[in-house]
Amino acid sequence: MPASWYGVKTIYRIEATGRPKGADEAYDAEATLLEERIILVQATSIQKAIDKAERDAHEYADGFEHENPYGQQVRCRYLGEYDVFEMLTKPADRVEVYSRTELVSKKVKDKTLGDWAFGTEDEKEAPLRKKFFARE
Repeated sequence: MPASWYGVKTIYRIEATGRPKGADEAYDAEATLLEERIILVQATSIQKAIDKAERDAHEYADGFEHENPYGQQVRCRYLGEYDVFEMLTKPADRVEVYSRTELVSKKVKDKTLGDWAFGTEDEKEAPLRKKFFARE
């Protein structure tokens, strides 16, 4: 069977652990980050693509650790969730690598969908993410 290309999205939770050594106005003790990551995988079946992507997800999460500016350890956990998209064309410039659809009420505003998909402007601001930066 010839190999196909797949876009596989996996999700992760990034958390800072331990007592902070001082805090400032940007520090939020309750905040965690959700990361969505999409990789390309070539495989001869969807199950083999999933297996490859899950191996990659575990390696990615296991290799993600650093100290933040507050002296806490920042770690990443793969949440064991994935979504797979079989590409109908080979990777090249402007080729769709992943697509997901979801039913949404027409009453939900476009801005609300944008905030859900990409975060609010406040959530995107760097000072609020300082807790997850490497100390350097």
